[in-house]
Amino acid sequence: MANIAEELLATLKELLSHDMKSFKWHLTSGVEGFERIPKAELENADRHDIVDKMLQNYGPDGAVEITVAMLKKINQNQLAEELQSKHCENHTHYTLFDHRENVIILMRMIQLKSYSLFKCRESNVAEITFTT
Repeated sequence: MANIAEELLATLKELLSHDMKSFKWHLTSGVEGFERIPKAELENADRHDIVDKMLQNYGPDGAVEITVAMLKKINQNQLAEELQSKHCENHTHYTLFDHRENVIILMRMIQLKSYSLFKCRESNVAEITFTT
């Protein structure tokens, strides 16, 4: 989780003060699919505190997902794409390492048929698409 926290913090450090104010406002007002964080909990929060609070409330994947959504709301699309891409790459690498037995089986299956492997989607989930 430290890596995700660092990615989130690095992303928030790219925001200027007026963008950071909008980011906090969206976080306390609520984003569809996520419970809002009460204003009092972020009143004097700096970027580090905001990252910690998002991880605590939404978990690692949820914190990335809500950050990407809020960055898009404040027209920081490039930052949103960069964060999503980094997170997707890290998530896929972790999944491959964590499930190496399944990867070996899939590699054997690939030798027999044509497959599209590990397409990273907007939901940041590695997926296997089977094509025959």
